[in-house]
Amino acid sequence: MAAYATIFFTLVFQLVTLGSANKWEVAWQSSDINLIPPLPIAAPKSSNTQCREDSIRLIEALGNETLWAEQMWDASAKAPVGIISGSRYQMGDFDECLDVQVPVEAQYCLMDVKIKVPPGHNTTDPHMLYYDPNGSLWDKMYYRGSPFKIRIDEAKWALCVPASCSGEDIVSSIQDHLASINYTKITVNISPRMCSVKNRYYDQYFTSDIIFW
Repeated sequence: MAAYATIFFTLVFQLVTLGSANKWEVAWQSSDINLIPPLPIAAPKSSNTQCREDSIRLIEALGNETLWAEQMWDASAKAPVGIISGSRYQMGDFDECLDVQVPVEAQYCLMDVKIKVPPGHNTTDPHMLYYDPNGSLWDKMYYRGSPFKIRIDEAKWALCVPASCSGEDIVSSIQDHLASINYTKITVNISPRMCSVKNRYYDQYFTSDIIFW
């Protein structure tokens, strides 16, 4: 996995240094077989100077197989596992991500991913439990409002990204990447409340928080 990530980000960094308009264009030739393809964890085109610099540093470090950068990549979700059977939470590795503090501080973000079901798959019984294995994936993926079924057209997706980047920075980078590979099956969003850094002030416990019974 590390070698695959290294090849990808090495190519990306070469495009950065060449001034390519789209820095994710070379990525993920097999993305069409994934419901959710592997997604960028950096925003090298961000207007936020610190985010942009940290992103380029991350890409460079992945090209050199540097441990802290590989940890960030390793801690991020790559492709959905079990989503068709209802595993909506693709959690990555929270602790591995937040262990990265230098030279770039990492943050762990749990992104909302919505899978867009193509038209024509809304005719099945909303309470159906068993689907024709030779039928379309999208018949099962389409959600018709049944309160008894888990939605599998939505997922939580873990990304380990530079703490200097906002959710908007990362979403913009992902959208650019998806557009470059003409991938229109998903939309993404990151709520600021779903991003965590190490030692957040409001995660600490104080004497006043302790209640004696």
